[in-house]
Amino acid sequence: MDAIEYQEDISNPSDVELSPEIAAVFAYWQSLRVGLVAPVWREFDFFALPPHLIPWCAVVNVSYDPMEFIYRFFGSNRVRIQRADYTKRRLSEVTPDYLAKKVAGDYMVLVEAFEPKFFRTTRKSTVNSARNL
Repeated sequence: MDAIEYQEDISNPSDVELSPEIAAVFAYWQSLRVGLVAPVWREFDFFALPPHLIPWCAVVNVSYDPMEFIYRFFGSNRVRIQRADYTKRRLSEVTPDYLAKKVAGDYMVLVEAFEPKFFRTTRKSTVNSARNL
């Protein structure tokens, strides 16, 4: 079975040159979060975002006891790439398992930092693991 290795860089959004469109989304996000890690869902207006970005969005609820991430919204481009709609499903249900673990780690960074982060993930290589013949 092949395993994919990733390189991940995590930065503060203010330290990254964001496109004007993403910078506007980030400014909107910041205006709503008011001391929280993320805006309150009932105050967030998807129609304030550029329409072509919405299919790439995911909205995640955090449950603390036990720690679990639940997708409130999983955009259509994410559905196409993952070949599954995880809306209203737990991150622990995401396949393949290595992806769920990677994303859970990213979400934990956000929970622990209690502030937005910019994640840039690039694929380093594919590693072939030993196979039984």
